[in-house]
Amino acid sequence: MLDTGREYLRGELQRLDLLLHREILRLRASYQLSLDEFRGLYVSDSQVDDLLREAPDGQGAPDPAGLTERAVTLHRSNLELLDDSSPWSRLRQNLSLSPFEVDALLLALAIEVHPRYETLFAYLNNDVSRKWPTCDLAFRLFADEEPWQLRSYLTPNSRLFSRGLLRTIASSSDRISLLSSGFALSPELSRFLLAIPPSFGKLNEFLTRIEPQRSWDDIPLAAVLHERLKRAPEILAKACNCGESPLTVLVGNYGMMAEQIAEALSTQLRRPLVRARRSCRPSDPCPGAAHALARAVAGPPKTGLPPRAARL
Repeated sequence: MLDTGREYLRGELQRLDLLLHREILRLRASYQLSLDEFRGLYVSDSQVDDLLREAPDGQGAPDPAGLTERAVTLHRSNLELLDDSSPWSRLRQNLSLSPFEVDALLLALAIEVHPRYETLFAYLNNDVSRKWPTCDLAFRLFADEEPWQLRSYLTPNSRLFSRGLLRTIASSSDRISLLSSGFALSPELSRFLLAIPPSFGKLNEFLTRIEPQRSWDDIPLAAVLHERLKRAPEILAKACNCGESPLTVLVGNYGMMAEQIAEALSTQLRRPLVRARRSCRPSDPCPGAAHALARAVAGPPKTGLPPRAARL
């Protein structure tokens, strides 16, 4: 059976290779560089040429317009590979992402797939230390219109950043423009797009992700209460009209079996469990824990059923 998500990603990386090749040609023409000159401090043209030859589609004619046309044609054929079950389809449809936003995520995912993209990014960023995608690079590669019309997609308050799909990369400079700012894919979204199972264990000082194993038979409760708790996700889903099992947070003190019940629910629903603990006094605000919990339990927003959570 064809893995449409994997085939789509392979095809889209080939498209990215074409667009990167085009931008390198444009850069060399703009600065009138010879093959013996250097860009990005220590990243030479010969190094970049070697990397481009490693690309699956790296033997094409070195014509920027031709590379753009080939990239467009390849993108159309790649989209035809997708079905509704593909991670890329679910991400695009559930979050109503624009084509440019999906391309920005692809650009950030590339360095998780192959380290050669770090060298290519550094070359095009004209800085060997910036081995990551930047807003400027995203605009140069994917903008079919004036870049300023797309800036709202990559501001710190944009959907990609506010929903935790992308994160900013800290700069050593006190002042940095939007164009020069770098970004990276969130680890959770990277695992989702690459079909890597979620990691278990301690996530940070507040949260631990657990692979649930406890069943209802392991909890000493009356049978009637067992049945009511088993139906809780279904009842809540109907009440909120959300069409799927809603995020369930059980709050309780020691001895109330909140964690055990949450784990049994997670086992029943075949979903991971996130345990959150406050590291500050109950009377004090704890924004760090709240933010960490929101990011962890949400994961890639609406890309699948959310995990269950228990706070003790």
